[in-house]
Amino acid sequence: MSYKGSIMNADFRSIVLSDNRSLAYESYGYQNGFPIIALHGLPGSRIWFKTDDDIATSLGVHLITVDRPGYGQSDINPAHSFLSFARDLNELIQFLDIEEHSILGVSGGGTFAAAYAFQASHKLKKVGLISTVKPFESGKPPKEMAFANRVFFSLARFFPTLLRFFLHQQKKALDHKPEDYLISSQKNVAHLCEYDQIIMQDSEIAETMYLHITEAYRNEVNGAVQEAILFTQPWGFELKSIETQVELWHGTADTLAPISMVKEMSQYFRNCNEHFLVDKGHFISEEDEVWNNMLTSLKE
Repeated sequence: MSYKGSIMNADFRSIVLSDNRSLAYESYGYQNGFPIIALHGLPGSRIWFKTDDDIATSLGVHLITVDRPGYGQSDINPAHSFLSFARDLNELIQFLDIEEHSILGVSGGGTFAAAYAFQASHKLKKVGLISTVKPFESGKPPKEMAFANRVFFSLARFFPTLLRFFLHQQKKALDHKPEDYLISSQKNVAHLCEYDQIIMQDSEIAETMYLHITEAYRNEVNGAVQEAILFTQPWGFELKSIETQVELWHGTADTLAPISMVKEMSQYFRNCNEHFLVDKGHFISEEDEVWNNMLTSLKE
């Protein structure tokens, strides 16, 4: 599906879950191809591309992106957790009549992909964890993580009302001063590695990310606050219990999700292929060649 004009007028698809919540999703690529569920970061939305994804199409991949509860067009879930969202995905899989499939999660979405793999059936072929994190020790983000990210999670842990205020201010900027927000997002990159700085200064990528985040905050910022708190608490499942084949993709220069914690996390999995990309950062899925390789690894 191609998006033209404002995403506020974009078509979307949704299902009504068993508890009467709405769960929104979108489809990209080859509609009759191999299904791969794609989960956004924190914050994020089902809007991943301004137009359809040519790479997914060329690979014969049906990419299904999902708004998690509280984002975009999906209703918030007061009891939202990593495992409750896995149950939401199971309902979506059944609704779409999907058999064998894979799942990927980018950044914060990686934990939700892992939770789905934790309780998945034999129909799940592989799980892709991209630029993700391991459980925080005692609820504290690692000191190697960029200061801005550590502040974000610390506010979620101790002062969630203050975090909600800051994110609401961000939403106001997105809604009322989009050009200023775009300029700011391209300039305020000192906390990123050189690879990520170059990506963020690409005007096309910056505009797509703007659309992505604007849709995330379509209604309010409560979904992001709720999830940030989840990351500072026990996850509710064990990574070592995941039997599904894991494809782990990570940039060694990532400052938002430091490589040190990911290397440690990879040892938890029973069956894991590591793809550590030297001198690359957090936004590796924005690079066409890497994105092609990711989808290929999940389909093969």
